[in-house]
Amino acid sequence: MTGYRIPGPTCATRSGAIDSGTLCRSLSPAPGPVGSQGSGEGIDRTSPADRARLQEIRRLVTANNRSTLDNDLIICQIYMESRFDAMAKAPGSSAKGLMQMTLAAVKQVYQTRKEKELKHKIRDKAEFEACMAEGKAMHSSALIFDEATNIQLGTEYMQYCVDSAGSVEDGYKQYRGLRNGVYYAKISLAATRLRARPDSMQPLYDTLK
Repeated sequence: MTGYRIPGPTCATRSGAIDSGTLCRSLSPAPGPVGSQGSGEGIDRTSPADRARLQEIRRLVTANNRSTLDNDLIICQIYMESRFDAMAKAPGSSAKGLMQMTLAAVKQVYQTRKEKELKHKIRDKAEFEACMAEGKAMHSSALIFDEATNIQLGTEYMQYCVDSAGSVEDGYKQYRGLRNGVYYAKISLAATRLRARPDSMQPLYDTLK
């Protein structure tokens, strides 16, 4: 045996041909008004509270991004997944928190951490089961809703997906469980628009519907 592997999907949900993010996201429309449709340009109609929350999320991502992925891309992913709601939960899924971390994804993070520590795949059954128990305990605890912790776990999981798939785009396909690339296309476009207007929520409202 070369090592253990967690079975089943590890993203929040597997959607249909039009990939809109998690079920939680699809049930939660954007909280603010929409400006220039699809352009990310024009008048900023977002509220001071919305802009303050964006800057709070930006600070959190800057401090806790444990991946090689661009901070703006992670910010857009968080908005796509949870609308910046730290307590978000997806009905019918184990997805929790800002980055909608599922039980399987958290377990994978703990497995990856252990294998980095060992510098090889986990080969011992008891060691693997202990690792899975740690991941389950984290996912079951209130700490999963801590914003910094959730971002650390989410970005570590995204790095695992990118490393496994070989590219950022394919990493997001692995994350979503879909090969159409729609999810990455959406958040990548939003990230490009956000870089041009880093203090405005309007690019997110216009792009990630």
